[in-house]
Amino acid sequence: PPPFEDYSGELLRYSILLDNGHEEIYAAASNQCSVQAPVEVRVLSISAVTSYGTSPPAFVDLRHASVSGPFLGKLASTADGSSVRVSWSSTAGKDLLNFVIEWKSLPAGGLQWKKVVKDLKDSTITGLMAGVKYNLSLYAVTTRGVSAPASRLIYSRELKPLSAPMLHVLNREVTRILVRWDELPLHQQRGFITKYTVYLQTLDSRSTTLNGEQGTLQTGQRCICIEVYSRVRF
Repeated sequence: PPPFEDYSGELLRYSILLDNGHEEIYAAASNQCSVQAPVEVRVLSISAVTSYGTSPPAFVDLRHASVSGPFLGKLASTADGSSVRVSWSSTAGKDLLNFVIEWKSLPAGGLQWKKVVKDLKDSTITGLMAGVKYNLSLYAVTTRGVSAPASRLIYSRELKPLSAPMLHVLNREVTRILVRWDELPLHQQRGFITKYTVYLQTLDSRSTTLNGEQGTLQTGQRCICIEVYSRVRF
């Protein structure tokens, strides 16, 4: 919505106008919408309609420019994970108008965005939550249209997983057990999974320490055959 100081009266609705003359109306409580736009439509505009009149339009360029997208650099998070500083470089040149940063929490969060003036090469996004995965995208907006996005999955702050993977024993043999496990649901991961470790302990062991199976099990690997020489439990 426009800042309160930029309009008088009551905000009634939003008017979405395509450059082919088609108009769609959305309630004042809306802050995003899905619009069917024919391929020939190149620009749409959004105006706020108040009890005193209609605001100047904000334009959204729908053209895809044949220019290289920005290159994302390092990300710097605050200690509490509430914000991330994003840096980038761009080769858009003199046609560059501005940058747009978008971020969306996964699996199904709301889309947020901010416009950044063309002279800046870094900006801070706020209102993030520790342990939540975000899809971050950066676009260059030029006089020829919008570049392809530079995208990255990020955590503003990684936390310890909330639970263990669910383990399934697929096959038992005298000296071998085949096990499979389910990856944690995204909301329980709270960080990037880098490896898995399988622990074994014999039934007659007096040790309270479980021994880790040697070797690193990569993120995409969720099944392993374990060689055993006595009965084991998990």
